[in-house]
Amino acid sequence: EETRDPALPDGLAGARFIDDIQLAYWPAAAIRAALPAGWAVEDLPLRRILIEGGEATVEVRYSQTPRWLGQIEIRHLRAGYRLTIDSAALQ
Repeated sequence: EETRDPALPDGLAGARFIDDIQLAYWPAAAIRAALPAGWAVEDLPLRRILIEGGEATVEVRYSQTPRWLGQIEIRHLRAGYRLTIDSAALQ
């Protein structure tokens, strides 16, 4: 059972953010292997889309390659929220 952090708006739980990070950073093959039937992931150089039943549910946009640098925008099309991650190389 997922518990909600009282600091987050209704409908958002902390565990969902872990899912977002995995979707953004894990290799596409690992994500595909973990998806239930009816789900797919489309992986392009600067974009990743999570699809259920032919409908896009989450879209990840990368500002550059390598993907883990720069900005990543995760848009939850069904849940109605957006998460932006800004990363930088260690100096």
